[in-house]
Amino acid sequence: MRIFDLHCDTITVCEEEHKKLRKNNLHVDLERMKKADSFAQCFAIYIDQKKCESTHLTAYEKYKKSLKYFQTEMSENKDMIAQVFKSSELKKNFQSGKISAILTVEGGEVIGEDLNILDEIYSDGVKLITLTWNYENAIGYPHSSENGLKQFGFEVVEKMNDLGMLVDVSHLSDKGFYDALSVSKKPIIATHSCARSICNHTRNMTDDMLHALGVNGGVVGLNFFRSFLIKDGKKSSLDMVLKHAKHIVNCAGIDALALGSDFDGIDGEIEWKDYSGMQTVVDTLGTCFNEEELEKICYKNAYRIFAQ
Repeated sequence: MRIFDLHCDTITVCEEEHKKLRKNNLHVDLERMKKADSFAQCFAIYIDQKKCESTHLTAYEKYKKSLKYFQTEMSENKDMIAQVFKSSELKKNFQSGKISAILTVEGGEVIGEDLNILDEIYSDGVKLITLTWNYENAIGYPHSSENGLKQFGFEVVEKMNDLGMLVDVSHLSDKGFYDALSVSKKPIIATHSCARSICNHTRNMTDDMLHALGVNGGVVGLNFFRSFLIKDGKKSSLDMVLKHAKHIVNCAGIDALALGSDFDGIDGEIEWKDYSGMQTVVDTLGTCFNEEELEKICYKNAYRIFAQ
């Protein structure tokens, strides 16, 4: 089964730890992706504002540094992977035996308060922005807050709609989620979140949010982090992945569920280890979902929302 994963932090971790994308000791590398039938991978340039400050970099400078690393890795590994700038290239890469790489940004701090930077990073191939990480920024407030989008945040969503960039509400506050939903003219996405009624964490989505996302035509990528799968969980288990998947489909519909591993952004034991175990996840999902439904979860739903 082809795999389209909506979120990993591998590029940023590789850049910071001086590792290579082709082969490393992280959750994700190209050799394991190839063996596990990776179709497409969203690689996030992850912005931690406090870490930026400690290294005397602005969020924009950190983005440019990680972008250079990403572009170098794409060039050095062009026999296995190619960056996608338009949806038609997903099919082209698959037919040529290559994994598709989609560049994303986790943390809207990268644009500061300048809408024009959206044009620049879009030209770099950024197709999605996670509006906030865990801190307040010029766009809005994170999951731990009761506040939503700021006025600039509404302008950012509208500009992203106009450019054709996906609005990612993972990490956003509940009010921010509904604010984004109210202003966006296109479906929104939660790249790496789970169901709050199964695991009561503010990073997860309530049943009403899941339903609203489904009605909106959006997609939620199932996160593999133990703390989002089970309260006080010691490891990420296949049973809990299946439980969340079934609940999300029940609330949002089969067209709204995808995979959003959060690999290399999560810690703790993972029952299926790393990307090499992705087909084990598929087999587990296959105990409750038929072939057509599995295809939607594993790659077709993600493919559809990017193509739109």
